[in-house]
Amino acid sequence: MLFFAGDRRGLPVAALGAVLFVLLGARAAPASEQFWGFETGKAGWTALNCLARRTDSAAQEGSWSLALSREFPGSASIVRSLSLNISETPRLSYQVFAPESVGATLRTLLFLKNKDGQWYQCERHVPLCPGRWSKVEFDLSSRSLQVRPLGHFRRWDDRTAAETEAVGIKVFSHGKSDGEVLIDAIQLHRPNTGQIGSRDADEEPLAITDFRPSAARVPRFGKFELTFSINRFFANPFDPDLVTVDARFTDPAGRTVTVPAFYYQDFVRVSRATKMKAKGKRGLKTSQLLEDFIPVGGGCWKVRFAPDHAGDYSYVVEVTNRSGIRAEVLTTGPRRFTCVPSSNKGFVRVASDKLHLEFSTDEPFYPIGHNVHSSNDVSDRNCRLLNMTARDDRGTGAYEDIFRKMAAHGENMAEVWMASWSLDIEWAEEWKNYFGLGRYNLHHAWKLDRILSIAEKHGIYLHLVLENHGKVSSFCDPEWRSSPYNEENGGFLSDPKQFFSHPRAREQYKKKLRYIIARWGYATRIMGLELWSEIDLTGSSHGNYNDRQFLRAKVDWLRDITRYIKKIDRGRHLLTVHYSGNFRRVQPAVASIPGIDYISLDAYRGNINIVPVLYATSRELARFHKPVLVTEYGGSAWGAPLTRLEADLHAGIWSAYMTNLTGSPLLWWFMYIDRHNKYPHYRALANFARDEDRRNRGLDMAEPAVTGPTAQAPPVSAIALKNDRSAYVWVYDKRSASEMPAPGNEFEHHGLAVTLKGLRPGGYTVEFWDTYSGKIIRETSKVVEGSAVIHLPSFKNDIALKVKPSSPNVRRNTTQVGRTGPRQTGRGGAGGSADNESG
Repeated sequence: MLFFAGDRRGLPVAALGAVLFVLLGARAAPASEQFWGFETGKAGWTALNCLARRTDSAAQEGSWSLALSREFPGSASIVRSLSLNISETPRLSYQVFAPESVGATLRTLLFLKNKDGQWYQCERHVPLCPGRWSKVEFDLSSRSLQVRPLGHFRRWDDRTAAETEAVGIKVFSHGKSDGEVLIDAIQLHRPNTGQIGSRDADEEPLAITDFRPSAARVPRFGKFELTFSINRFFANPFDPDLVTVDARFTDPAGRTVTVPAFYYQDFVRVSRATKMKAKGKRGLKTSQLLEDFIPVGGGCWKVRFAPDHAGDYSYVVEVTNRSGIRAEVLTTGPRRFTCVPSSNKGFVRVASDKLHLEFSTDEPFYPIGHNVHSSNDVSDRNCRLLNMTARDDRGTGAYEDIFRKMAAHGENMAEVWMASWSLDIEWAEEWKNYFGLGRYNLHHAWKLDRILSIAEKHGIYLHLVLENHGKVSSFCDPEWRSSPYNEENGGFLSDPKQFFSHPRAREQYKKKLRYIIARWGYATRIMGLELWSEIDLTGSSHGNYNDRQFLRAKVDWLRDITRYIKKIDRGRHLLTVHYSGNFRRVQPAVASIPGIDYISLDAYRGNINIVPVLYATSRELARFHKPVLVTEYGGSAWGAPLTRLEADLHAGIWSAYMTNLTGSPLLWWFMYIDRHNKYPHYRALANFARDEDRRNRGLDMAEPAVTGPTAQAPPVSAIALKNDRSAYVWVYDKRSASEMPAPGNEFEHHGLAVTLKGLRPGGYTVEFWDTYSGKIIRETSKVVEGSAVIHLPSFKNDIALKVKPSSPNVRRNTTQVGRTGPRQTGRGGAGGSADNESG
C-alpha cells in the first residue's frame, strides 16, 4: 500500500482512491476555472479525513475561505476533479492560514492523480507561519523538479500533465492541536516568460535532444532503433496533424525510404501476488501471481527500422511541428550505421506460385501453429469447456510459457489479437489505460513489444489481428457501446456501419495505423496483419452481410486502407481480412481486392468431421489465386467435447497438409492445448514437413482409393497432394477423424492398400510415417509402370506417406527395401510389415 510522504503516516492511496472513485466515476466536463475561491460555495472541493466548511472568520481573497477541522497530529486534505490541461497552466498556488494552536510544525503538500491511478506529489518542506497567511506555490511544468511520482517511476512530463484528473491539497502536523486550518485562493497560472518549463519558440529553437542510436552495426533484417526527445510540448504527440516526425534512410545502393517515428513510454514488468478463495467445502485460500506494468521515466520518441541490404546506411530525422502559432521544421544532419549479414530470414511474402509463403531470403515458410489470441480466455464457453474455476491471467508470462512449448514441438506461428481487453491501443477513455480517439494505450503497446521479443526468442511468427468484429458490431459479440467512435461516448458515429463509410472515421483510423506501422513495421516476426477478424459480422444486424451498399463501403474502405498501409510499410507485411464460419461466407468482392494478399477464415465443422471442410475450403477458394489460411477452427464456435477437439486438432493439421492450404489451420482453443498438453500433435507434423518445399511443383489435390483384404469397403479414406513425380498422402479412419478414441481403443487396420494414379513410370521411394510420434515406420522402394498400388503397414487411426523419385541408380523393374524404422506399438503405429513393392 502506498502513502503520501510528509509525516510518513499520511493519507493512504487506497482510501483516497475510494473517494475519488465516487468523484470521478464519469470524467468531468472541461472546466473553465483557473481560480477557486469560496465566496459562494466549496467550489467542488471535497474533504478527506477532516470536516470542511466555509467560514467568514478570515479570508485572503474576498470574505470567505475553507476551514479544515480535525485533531492533530494527523492530516487533512481536500480534493477536486478537473479536466484542465495542466501543461497550459503549469503553476499552482494557494493560501494557507495556520492558527497559533497548531504550532510551527504544520506543513502542506500538493498531490495529483491521473485517470488510471498514478499519483504525483509536490511538498513544501518549510513550516507554515502560525497566525498568518502563507502563499504556497508549485511548479507543475514538464521540467519541474518538484513533482515526484509515488509508487511508480514515470517522470512527470507534458503528457502526464495533460492526463491529470484530480488535484488535492493536504496539510499535516506532528504537533497536538485541534485548531482549524484555512485554505483560500487556489489558482492555476499560465507560465511566466522565462519560467522553468516554459516553451517560448522565439527564445528556444526547435531541437532534438538526447539523440541515442541503438548500435553502429546492425544485423540484416534486425532492429535499428533511434531514441530522442523534442523540446516542445505537444497536446497530443500521437496526432500527425500536430507533429510529424520521420526518419529518412538511404541504403548502400542510394535508395531512400521514409520511416515514421512514434511516441514512446518505457515500463518495467512486475508480478504481484493476490489472494482468492477457491470454490469448495473448505473455502481454501490460494494465491496467484498477476502481471503489472509500472511506467519508468518520461515520454520520448523512437524510430525503428529493419535494414534489408548489407552495407553502409545514412539517415536524417525530420520534425514538423504544427502545434504552435506557426509551423516549425527541423532536419538533422546525416548520421550513419552499418548493416552486417545475419541469419535472419527477413519478412514473409507470397511465393510466385500464389499458393505458398516464403521469406525474403527465398526460403520456404510453411506455418504450423495455433491461435493464442490473448494471454487468457475466460469466456463462458471456454470456462465450460475446460471446467475452469480460477480465472487467473499470467499476462505476457503466458506467452513466454506457451511460445516455449510451441517451439519445442515444432510450431512456428501463433495468432495474437489487438483486442480492447488485451493489446489494443485505442479505445474508450473510461477503460483503464485508454484515452479515447487518437490517444494511444502505451501500456498495451509495451506489452506487444514484449510479446514480439518472446516470439523472436522462440522462433515464433505472429499473425497479428488489428481489429475484431465486435468493435463495430452491435449484434454479435457487441462492443460498439464502448467504442470511442460511438457518439454516445463523445465520438461522431451513430451506427457501427458508418465506420467504413464516414470520411472522418477513415482518416482518424489511418492515424492509428501510422502508429502501428511506425512501432512494429520493422518486425520480421509479424508474418501478416489481419485488418479485421470476421468482418462479415460487423454492422448493426445479421442482415448487413447481404447489404450491397454496406459491402461496397467495406470494399472501398479496404482498398484505401490496404493502399495506405502498403505505402507507409513499403509492402513489407502481408495483409488479409478474415471471415467467420467457413468458406461459404467469403465474399468475392473482398477476396479479389489487390491489397488483400491472402485469404483467412474460420473452418468450424458442425456435425461432420473437419477433413471435408478443409478439403472444400482449399478447392473452393482456389479461384482467387491467393494463399488461403484457416485461422480459427475446432468443433463449433461454441466449443465441442474434448475428444472431438482432439480429433479436429489432429485431423485438421494432417488433412490441411494434403491440400493447397497455405499452412496448418490454427485451433482456437489454445488453453485446451496447453492444459491438456496436446503439443505433441504438432511435433509429429513438423517432423513430417521438415525440409519439404511445396512451392512451384504443380501439386494437385486428390482422393486416392483405399482397398482392403476383403470386398467390404473399410471405413477409411485418403487424401493426397501430388504431381506426376511425388505425392504426400494421408490415410485415415473417418471415425477417429470425428471423435478421438481413448488410448487402447484406437481403430486398427491391417492389409490395406492405397492406389495413386498419374505417377510417371520409374523408381520411387515410399516413406510410411506414424502421425503421432512423427517418425518413419518403414521405408520401401517401388517401381511404377502404371497406377501405383501401395500396400500399407498395419496402423492405428491414421498413417501418412511420402512418395518421392528414387535415386538414379535404382534399376528399372527391381525392388529395393530401404531402411526399416522401429516397430511402433503406440497409438500411431501398430507395427506390422510392409511388403516389397513392384509395379
